[in-house]
Amino acid sequence: MISPKDRNNKKLTEEEVRKIEEMLPQVQHFQQDNPYFECRILGNLRYSGIFPPTKEGLISLAEAMKKREMDILKTTVYFTFNLISPNVIEKKNIGKLFKGGEKGFRATKDGDIERVKRIHLDIDPVRAEGFKKHQATEAECERAKETTEAIVDFLRTMGIDKPTISFSGNGYNIDFAVNVENTPENVRIIQMFTQLLAHKFNNDYADVDISVYNPSRITKMYGTLSCKGENTAERPYRYSKIIKYGSNEPVNFELIQNFVAEFGGVLSKGKPKRKKTDTPKKPNDSAQVITSPDFSVTDTSKKYLPIVDVERYLDSYEIGYKIIDKGVYILYQLDVCPFDDEHDRGECALIAVEGKGVCFHCFHNSCQERTIFDFVQKYPCGSIPPVDSDGKIENVFNYLVCNGKLLKNRKGVFFFFLDGEVYPLCSKMFRTEIQKISLKLNRSIPAKNFDSRIVEMIEAFSNDEEFYTEAEVEERIILNKNTLFYALWKGKYVKVDGKGCSIVDNVPDGLFFVKTDLKPQVVPDLKASPEELPALLLKVFNVDNEQLPLIITNLLSFFRNDINSPILVLKGTRGSGKSSCARIIKSIVHPEIVDLINFPDKEDGLTASLSNNYICVFDNVERIAESMSAKLCMSVTNGFTSKRKLFTDNDEISICISCNVILTCITDVVSKGDLAERSNIINFEKAEIYRTEAEMNAEVERLMPQILGSIFNTLSKIFASNEKITIDKPPRMADYAFFAVSVMRALGLDENDFLNIYTQNLTEAISVCAVGHPLIKCINRVLSDKGGNIEMSATELLDLLNLTAERLGIKLDVYNPATLSRELGKISGDLHSIGIDSDKGRAGSKRVIKLSRSYPTNIASKYEDDSPLFPDIDFSNLDLDDD
Repeated sequence: MISPKDRNNKKLTEEEVRKIEEMLPQVQHFQQDNPYFECRILGNLRYSGIFPPTKEGLISLAEAMKKREMDILKTTVYFTFNLISPNVIEKKNIGKLFKGGEKGFRATKDGDIERVKRIHLDIDPVRAEGFKKHQATEAECERAKETTEAIVDFLRTMGIDKPTISFSGNGYNIDFAVNVENTPENVRIIQMFTQLLAHKFNNDYADVDISVYNPSRITKMYGTLSCKGENTAERPYRYSKIIKYGSNEPVNFELIQNFVAEFGGVLSKGKPKRKKTDTPKKPNDSAQVITSPDFSVTDTSKKYLPIVDVERYLDSYEIGYKIIDKGVYILYQLDVCPFDDEHDRGECALIAVEGKGVCFHCFHNSCQERTIFDFVQKYPCGSIPPVDSDGKIENVFNYLVCNGKLLKNRKGVFFFFLDGEVYPLCSKMFRTEIQKISLKLNRSIPAKNFDSRIVEMIEAFSNDEEFYTEAEVEERIILNKNTLFYALWKGKYVKVDGKGCSIVDNVPDGLFFVKTDLKPQVVPDLKASPEELPALLLKVFNVDNEQLPLIITNLLSFFRNDINSPILVLKGTRGSGKSSCARIIKSIVHPEIVDLINFPDKEDGLTASLSNNYICVFDNVERIAESMSAKLCMSVTNGFTSKRKLFTDNDEISICISCNVILTCITDVVSKGDLAERSNIINFEKAEIYRTEAEMNAEVERLMPQILGSIFNTLSKIFASNEKITIDKPPRMADYAFFAVSVMRALGLDENDFLNIYTQNLTEAISVCAVGHPLIKCINRVLSDKGGNIEMSATELLDLLNLTAERLGIKLDVYNPATLSRELGKISGDLHSIGIDSDKGRAGSKRVIKLSRSYPTNIASKYEDDSPLFPDIDFSNLDLDDD
């Protein structure tokens, strides 16, 4: 690495000047009368520049390299040797070195060459397997030298007796001047001449490279270092050099033409033959002969992959290429071979053949064994690797993994993205698509369970994050920082951020999938203001002004998947409009063909509903079992549950339970304190005026654009607000409470109207749960009998509670002193909600339990069995603790 001091100082060292003086005659010999040549440096970063073949030109090259942190003494440099047309040389760029991608970078193309000044032959040693991209050993170089001498002798018999012989650092080069026009016919003759020499002289130890015929060919700038692979004692770096200067007098080109005309027919027989030797055979790395510049696609040994969009695939890796439509196939000619940076003259390509797929081909000897599978291993075309097999299942699997990718969303649910569509991985939709692909590729009806086997193959990669991409994948709503995208339908979305709302046709960094029962949403009226929302909702909901803030805040929270929305419980008598309200909310947030469903009888059914839907509306719920209550709590806070995988004995799968939930009921179905704290219970009164369903639907349809527009503008106003929100005593659903306050402010309403009614409803709900708990009933009665304070051992307290339970007709035989103590810890929150504090302590050496009322009440000292448990209790002053 060149130090910053040396890099800023362009003056060359004495050693560098000596190297330039050593290189100068070698460069000038090859450039003949060329006024300029292109210098190129390969590797991870490519550089190119135009320089004159003079001492000043080489000095400017060395200085430009030093500025780029390269040393001319330690870098492999290449140059062109044919005449570049002056029309393509920009005078202002002469003497400068440009990095690939920079303005001014221009690698010389075949069409940039005005005249072919010399024919270049490259004789490479056959290196041992695993060392093809490393330096050759001395023994390997010596074998290449023997082949080179044999070719020189043969050329002499043709009348070409004064070629230039050079050492490339690994092999040998033979060059002689010709000076002919750069025409397709002349280039074809030079190509076939090179192939004929390869056909005659290739052997077990050396090959004539058949790819170096093209006019813009580059070769090593003799005098620079050859440094492939690691520098080792066995395979050391070496300087290239001219061994024997030949004549620059052009050879009569008719000698080449006549030779090709006489012997060119042998090339149609196939690949060049290696000469047999008595020595054990080295690894076969023979070159493929071509009879024209076209890439062959008739080779049955080629392997194909069904990559549909080759351009998008190559562009994703910023791979340079040129498209050539050959009619029967499409050629994607690569700028640089992915397996060797020196193969950069169009010798390498991906070939798309209709009905077969895409194969890989490079004309260089060292790449003959490379296939499309090697290419996609270096540049994966999907997150899951394809399989090297030709079976029907494998064909479809390869199509999927080459053209799609496995995705995982924030809930841990897996999807497959293919052809612009997103499919839940284990859905019927995806299996149907697999069957369609199978019919197209295999042209036969797929066997039974064909689709399931492919899904299982893909699913096998879901345990390793290397094979899937985490992505925002949702049905309707994607929230990216402070920007919300709402899917009206495929290709039409509402974008909401702090700057406002707009209709857009794409979503950056997010994907929507469409379920079969999803309905399109109407286009919102984005002129509707936030202040209009309360009046609009009062026209379709049978609620009073006091309860309205609870509905509005809960409704808007359903649009924010970053907020844990409480379960919206709509409670009221028959005819109060609670089911209609639930149906309308569902149509506002997430319209589907099925809007209301019955509450499941079994826990698995509830798990399926809560894990597969964005919002669930359970209508006319009569009872919620304890296990079901726990699942509903989990849906609010995005929890995971496990279940046994079908058709297995021990395998379990984790399922994310995350869903917005609405319940409609007549009686108090929320009977557990945890669920009550996560619920927003709204009481509906009997409707004074009934409207027919048709009238209601017509009113909702008329107002829906305005309702949606007002909602989106309200959310935009919230995104734009920087107001700090504080709540003295936040409830359990704190995030929702803070969001609700921001909604009230955006609507221009008093936030205390929400906080007061929400706290009051929440307190009543928790109290109802506490009243229904048999142990709490008994504790309350005992406290009434004992004047509001108890301090006794667990055994004494249990005896007293059992006596009370017998009076009240309640069974408490499930408890013993130890379990009673633990149970009191579990229900301490419920006790506190009705004004009872519980604690543990000591009275001397004895452990005691302390129970006391935390505020004065007028509870009667004795109850009849049918008397109300808590008469005359004022719940309005209850403090809600976060626990």
